[in-house]
Amino acid sequence: MLEKMRALIACVVGLLLVAPLAWAAETIREVRIANEGDRLQFIVGLSGPVKFTTATLGKPDRVVIDLLDTRLVADLGKLELRDTPIQRVRSGIRKGTDTRLVLDLSSALKPRAALRRADGANQLVVELQGAVRASGTARAAAPVESAAKPIPVKTAGGAGQRDIIIAIDAGHGGNDPGAIGPGRLQEKTVAFAIARELADLFERERGYRPVLTRKSDVFLPLKLRRDLARKAQADLMVSIHADAFSNPGAEGGSVFALSNRGATSTMAAFLAASENEADAIGGVSVEGKDDDLVKVLADLSLTATMDTSLRIGRHVLDSMGSVAPLHTRRVEQAAFVVLKSPDTPSILVETGFISNPREARQLASRAYQQKMARAIFNGVHRYFSQSPPPNTYLAWVKRNGGQQQAAAESSAVDTVVSAQ
Repeated sequence: MLEKMRALIACVVGLLLVAPLAWAAETIREVRIANEGDRLQFIVGLSGPVKFTTATLGKPDRVVIDLLDTRLVADLGKLELRDTPIQRVRSGIRKGTDTRLVLDLSSALKPRAALRRADGANQLVVELQGAVRASGTARAAAPVESAAKPIPVKTAGGAGQRDIIIAIDAGHGGNDPGAIGPGRLQEKTVAFAIARELADLFERERGYRPVLTRKSDVFLPLKLRRDLARKAQADLMVSIHADAFSNPGAEGGSVFALSNRGATSTMAAFLAASENEADAIGGVSVEGKDDDLVKVLADLSLTATMDTSLRIGRHVLDSMGSVAPLHTRRVEQAAFVVLKSPDTPSILVETGFISNPREARQLASRAYQQKMARAIFNGVHRYFSQSPPPNTYLAWVKRNGGQQQAAAESSAVDTVVSAQ
């Protein structure tokens, strides 16, 4: 009898211990690491969206991730930690229903975490900022140069004649495929192909220097994309995407610029005193300036930037209309994070609906990708030929009546592209 009682008690205790786990709302199905050169991501695959917190601890350096109402079913022993600053990953149960993951690090790194959907699944992506891989080992990243510091640019025609810098941003990438069309065609693939074609056109055209925000299939946070364009001191940022909608009949290209709704958050981001370093707005250092003066500078700069973005967008949209149907015949405005730069004109180009079977077939074709890139290029080039920034080659061409020479050079590029 005593033995039966002990067995019953053991059974009840066991049920009480595992019951909280059974009540957990979601499961952690997968844990993996994406180590893409200078980007290190700790990726947690989830059965559904969860609430989470992250924290850093020192002595020793650790990142702590708490996922509320979750149960770990993934095998942490299969993680590949070689060539990363992560020495070990541990897990535990917190408050009975929460999962705690602890990343033991070889050096102090700052985590930036976000939930996202990729390939129809929920993921928590924790990016460990400040980690790069060099010669097979991980080390701390060198500080990024200040965006206000001039960077060397190639000269196009002589002293004081700089290139117009075009930042080209291929949307999505890495573990973020973007929209997915028929035949599993991924938006990130289409965007990257068109971005490379566009960069090639600007590289061939005298007076321009293209800068790609990503040169491979990697994930970049939206804020980093716009910051890269700003650091390159770009005269324009073009972000390439492919639209999607539940109705497969939706079609046509679109061009977006920033809306006024984004102004407050933009200025707040650039005025935030989270770091003790000088910044610049519209080429003017804001360090030591009165707050009211800084707000005026930011407001004037952002207003001018949005106006320029809209004018460039109209040229691009008109040009796109010659090679593809347009979803709308006016430049739309929305608070896209990637466009929220106070002093870099920026447009987002939706090259078509990847969810539309006919347009998906076109977007997958290199010939069509080249046509779309050419249309975007023509629109941008038309604007800068009419309104070139000071001290650029195109400004010199316009000032010296060299439009015919520039047109001839552009026509030569058209001939080369059409012959491919």
